Amino acid sequence: MASTWDRLVKWVKGDLEEAPLQGLEAADKILADLVHFNKVPGLAITFLKDGEFFFQNGYGYADMAQVIPMDPKQTLSRAASASKPIAALALGKMMQSSEIDPDASFYTYVPYFPKKKHDFTIRQLARHTAGIRSYRGKEYALNRPLSIKDSLDIFKEDDLLFEPDSGYNYNSFDWVMLSLAMQEVSGIPFEALVEKEVLKPLNLRNTRPEIPKEKDDRVAKFYTRYAVGFKLASTVDNRYKLAGGGFLTTSDDLA
Repeated sequence: MASTWDRLVKWVKGDLEEAPLQGLEAADKILADLVHFNKVPGLAITFLKDGEFFFQNGYGYADMAQVIPMDPKQTLSRAASASKPIAALALGKMMQSSEIDPDASFYTYVPYFPKKKHDFTIRQLARHTAGIRSYRGKEYALNRPLSIKDSLDIFKEDDLLFEPDSGYNYNSFDWVMLSLAMQEVSGIPFEALVEKEVLKPLNLRNTRPEIPKEKDDRVAKFYTRYAVGFKLASTVDNRYKLAGGGFLTTSDDLA
């Protein structure tokens, strides 16, 4: 079975009389090929156009052993860094209500964070210009049941990478810090705050934190790709970095 790319190359060279697939047919073929050629175990995709569903489909498997297919409306996958826009909506609500001033110092809300050479603001954290460092080594794959506050121990003693607003460093620790500030100001757990301000109002019933080792057939298994296939990925606990990459969601909810 030739891939869409192979068909396109042959058509350009004149070795294939028929034109390559176009539009949604081509997109569907490319996505199916990702599974067929073992690039991914499965995927779910949802496109909106002018706020309306335009294209939605699932390919491959959420659980290869149990042969559970990917379903864009039902399969919960890791939102990964798409968790940040979810958290940003909750932050925006708190800015709108004047509970948090984006140009206030982070220390206004979290005074116990170790003082750095330079002060930095909520806005600088949100746009990754505060100078907070990124993951080191395998920190991204920690499997420890840390609270948001306790997770500061991972990086709180490290110097800023640069003077705030003089550079840019995309990272999840910025959003760990922001979620802690939001939690301190609201007086409720960050998870509950997001549920109240974002998930319920938008009717995102299939978006929630990931709970390690939970038994839920709707949650996709997480795989690592290697030379001849896939193996189950190591277990991680992303709850401390919920705002930066800890949500589960469906492609339907996320769209």
